[in-house]
Amino acid sequence: MKRHVRRTTPSWWQEWGIAMLCALPAAVAIEPLWHLLTYALHAYGLVWPWELYLPLH
Repeated sequence: MKRHVRRTTPSWWQEWGIAMLCALPAAVAIEPLWHLLTYALHAYGLVWPWELYLPLH
């Protein structure tokens, strides 16, 4: 009788699931900080470097 050996490497959907579990909370945590920093920069007449080339508003 052959013994079934379970794979130890996760499938692609498990890897993506793990990635999303890490990425989504990080994005939610960073978003308010991003807006506050942008507000502070614009209050002093400054912009992010890429806004000079790609205006966001």
